Amino acid sequence: QKPPKMPVLYGQKINVFKLYSAVVKRGGYEVVTEEKRWREVGCLVCAKHKQITNLSFLVRVAYERSLLDFEKYVEKCCEYLKLDTSHLDALTDACDAEDGATSDSGTAVKVELMESPTKRPRAGSQGGEETELAALDGLIGLTENGASEGAPTPVKREPKDEEEEKPKSGDLRVPKPDDDVDMGIDFIDHMLPKDARVSEEPVNLDEVYCELCGGGAHEDQIILCDKCDKGFHTFCLAPPLESIPAGEWCCPDCIFSATDGLAFTEGSDFTVEEFRKMDSQFQQEWFESKGKTPTPSWWEVEDEFWNIVENSDEPCEVFYGADLDSGRLGSGFPHSRHGHTGQYADSPWNLNNLPKLGGKYCSMLRHVTDNINGVIVPWLYMGMTFSSFCWHVEDHMFYSINYNHVGKPKVWYGVPSHSALKFEEVFRRYMPKQFELQPDLLFQLVTMLSPRILKASSVPVYRVVQEAGSFVITFPRAYHGGFNSGFNCAEAVNFAPADWFDFDQDSVDRYREYRRNPVLSHEALLCKVCETDDSPVTARSVQAHLKELILKEAAARQESHLQAKTCRRVACTSHNPGKGFGDDDAECAICKQYMHLSACTCRCTPNYFVCLECAERMCSCDASQRTLVYRRTLAELEDMYANLLSRVEGCDVARKMSEDFGKYGSETPRRARQAEAWCREAVALLKEGCAPKRAVEDQIDSASKFLWGGHAMDEVRDHVTELEAALEWGREVASCLSAKRRKLQLDFVRGLIGADPKPLDVDLSRLEKWVRDTEGLNETASKVLDSTEAKAFTFDEAQDLLKAANRSLIVMPLLEDLTTAVASAEAWCAEAQDFLLLGKTKGAKPPFSALASLSKRGQSKLPGWSIRERVLVQEAI
Repeated sequence: QKPPKMPVLYGQKINVFKLYSAVVKRGGYEVVTEEKRWREVGCLVCAKHKQITNLSFLVRVAYERSLLDFEKYVEKCCEYLKLDTSHLDALTDACDAEDGATSDSGTAVKVELMESPTKRPRAGSQGGEETELAALDGLIGLTENGASEGAPTPVKREPKDEEEEKPKSGDLRVPKPDDDVDMGIDFIDHMLPKDARVSEEPVNLDEVYCELCGGGAHEDQIILCDKCDKGFHTFCLAPPLESIPAGEWCCPDCIFSATDGLAFTEGSDFTVEEFRKMDSQFQQEWFESKGKTPTPSWWEVEDEFWNIVENSDEPCEVFYGADLDSGRLGSGFPHSRHGHTGQYADSPWNLNNLPKLGGKYCSMLRHVTDNINGVIVPWLYMGMTFSSFCWHVEDHMFYSINYNHVGKPKVWYGVPSHSALKFEEVFRRYMPKQFELQPDLLFQLVTMLSPRILKASSVPVYRVVQEAGSFVITFPRAYHGGFNSGFNCAEAVNFAPADWFDFDQDSVDRYREYRRNPVLSHEALLCKVCETDDSPVTARSVQAHLKELILKEAAARQESHLQAKTCRRVACTSHNPGKGFGDDDAECAICKQYMHLSACTCRCTPNYFVCLECAERMCSCDASQRTLVYRRTLAELEDMYANLLSRVEGCDVARKMSEDFGKYGSETPRRARQAEAWCREAVALLKEGCAPKRAVEDQIDSASKFLWGGHAMDEVRDHVTELEAALEWGREVASCLSAKRRKLQLDFVRGLIGADPKPLDVDLSRLEKWVRDTEGLNETASKVLDSTEAKAFTFDEAQDLLKAANRSLIVMPLLEDLTTAVASAEAWCAEAQDFLLLGKTKGAKPPFSALASLSKRGQSKLPGWSIRERVLVQEAI
């Protein structure tokens, strides 16, 4: 197996000590998952957390893959860690010292300062490794000899003799501070017992892996960075490289390190009043220094803003309280979760309500169960003079709505969606160097281009001035940007009417091209809307998109069969599903997109999933080693489409299905012919009977490529059901033959041996003999219990018959009746013996009336068997 790798988020390696500490101090994996605190953890460990929209999911997956097993092991070995996490403080301090982290306590409003970030000390600087090693010693409570004792106090290790004591089997092996141990996942693996390590095989250090997907296949397409020597698949980069470029090439990590001074960085903490006063002072000083009025109008601020952007070399640093979580800090609108009721709390214009608005023209986001910050839960924005929001489109090209609660106007600029491509073309033409370094520049919200340049290039640009108390709505794929003319407080959120689906697939394709993580699963949301939304407006809007999804999925599965020979249905594509919306969808290791309907995996890396579009690039194994996993069949998707059409007013479902999918539905004529040939083989196998078990299993296995198909494959499914019934018949026969203590029902066994033709080639002679023997016992029992024929049998013979019936592996039908009759006779005989024994031992004869009553019961209640005690009682009378 491959050695464990450091978790990577957005091209940045995560400090595993800091990640582990952050999770354990919040109660561990289970508690953090239950309380949905993964985003909080991600903000602590990932410097680029503001650029990652689905941070919670990515951090959770990184922890599961890298540290979850270690957490379980430590908890198992060191019970006190569940009660006390104070031992993590030294570890956290060491990590913070290395990362240059700052405290985030006491935050009133978090803002960003546009300035160069503080340079962080290099990993492995003097004292850092020893500090972290000591912290890890304390983490699991190791003493000098490597044993766990009581309190987890970090210990300082003294140098030992050259000859080290070898650890015993099962001991924790702790390296000395001067050991050459990489401070990553390998270090944690080094601390585990030998029997707990993943692999003891030597690692080939010359083998190259991709830093983005973790795969080592297609080595000829791995390009090495000329700065850091890290490897990257050309098809994993954003966007993918068609060929290995000539000359020097720098990886995204090195480019980001070289350009991170252009990005927004964390600033200081302010109260609202402090922030307002700071803006007032800044505005007054800035405009007075320019010889202008200290209280400018918005158009004067606009002139100065674009003069700074276009012409000035003078640095201008401002604060912007952006992306503030209203769920934590509070919303400017009343909300029911805070106990508010009334007109405004229930208003559809309340930004807390709009994302999940119901009714005829409902928002599609109401089908998303998670409260995604900034998308479903509004974000607050505290603006000041010149603070800007650079050109961008919304995540997934959602609609957005912004409300200015109070303060100076916000100035917006917008480009219609039909001019988006032309807008991007102008951006690339005017900033070729920036796009060469960062092809995904427009995703990063760090670049402003003057509207004058856009208009000069025939790109339509519109301006709107948002006063306090007014809304601004942006439409899908409409690029927009702007600035604040002074202190203000705004709130924004996304929403998605049904016509938004016209843009969502484009956004997913764009995410795939640039290898960016989506906010939510497009396929999961579309399927849920089609299944549960009963609005006819929604049905009419999404029907074309569901049809496109079905045809695209069908084509991908048909093509992927060349890359994967086996197919398997699964409940979800993720090997470790979460509880949130889309958390049971795996993420493609290459293009980073959610895989709701299907995925591809390989035996060489069981937990490594890729989408069907990337299946060819996942590894170098043969197709026989790969498996296509799918959640829904195409037939189920066709049924979903038919049900959706039934909600469209005036739609002829049968005619529309025929027009959209034709004779074979979502299948191709070629696959339909292959399915027909398979069906003929299956029918012949079933009709002849006595088929070899292996042949039936092979026939079922060869049907896997048809089972995920549409309704044209229904006949295949029917025959597979029959073949599986034949195998089940064989398993039942084998189970009957291996039965020792378990009793078999006669009718059930008769049904097995009475199958015509016999499905499998199985020897039934033993079962047939058992049936004949049981039937013979049952026939004798019927005579023994018959009132006229019972006189021919003795009581001893009835008892012997019962013993034989109990020994039989098949339950005799009359066993219960025979058991009752024999038990009654035995009880009567025991009572009679007591009477007779009483007269012999004590000389006292039983009363005549008692004997008479006993004799009468023996004659009327018992079968007419020959019973010795009955004769003795009669003689006594």
